[in-house]
Formats: sequence, structure tokens, C-alpha cells
Amino acid sequence: MTILEVTDGLFYGGGQKHILLLAMHMDKRRFRLILLSGHDGEFRSEFERLSIPVYIISFFRFFKLLKLIKDENIELIHCHSTRCAILFRVAKFIHIRPLVITVHGYHGRKYGFKNTAINKMLDWLLLTVERF
Repeated sequence: MTILEVTDGLFYGGGQKHILLLAMHMDKRRFRLILLSGHDGEFRSEFERLSIPVYIISFFRFFKLLKLIKDENIELIHCHSTRCAILFRVAKFIHIRPLVITVHGYHGRKYGFKNTAINKMLDWLLLTVERF
């Protein structure tokens, strides 16, 4: 099975570390991992060291992303950020592939969404999801 792991940047962060751990511990006889990022960064070398193919494609180049899914015969898409997830939800309607979204954190407070109804709703949603 070919899995496309999608992140918005290859900086050192929790989501990127999560993808690296998946790559290190997956059964390489059963799974082929490909990494797609919207921006290059210092974490790229960690994936290249594991012989993981890394594609850097701007998320504004939608048709190039669709071509990658087709050319690499992607069977599952795993998104690690909200921006990636929104984009690939749209792509899912063109290339029907299962889509998994992993939420690594909510950063709305960092951008000034303190004490808003949206922020309170997202807190409730994340707490509800964590129960399962």
C-alpha cells in the first residue's frame, strides 16, 4: 500500500516528528511511504536518511498535487494539518482515495481567537474526540 503523508512544512515540530516515527516503525514490506510538504525545511534530511521520497509542492499547485497522487499510485492520504486536510478533501472528490486526518494541536489562541464562540466549540470538540 502506498501512503502519502502530507504536512505543510518540514520544520522541526510535533507533526513532523510523528510522521518520522511512522516512517521508522512501519512494515516496509507492506507499506510504501511518500512525504509531501508545502515548504522545505531542515527536517527533510531525516526523511531522506530513511530513503523516503520527499516532494515539495506548493499547495496552490492543485493540479500538480493531483498528478502526484495518480503517478505515485497513492492508495491512502494522511494529512497532518488543517490546511492540508481542507485541500485534500477537495482532491478526494477527483481521485477517490481514503483520507485520514490527524490533528496534532489547535493553534487558534496563538492567532487571537481567545474566548470566542469558535474557540470554545473547538475546545469542546477536541475534548470529545480525545475520549474515543
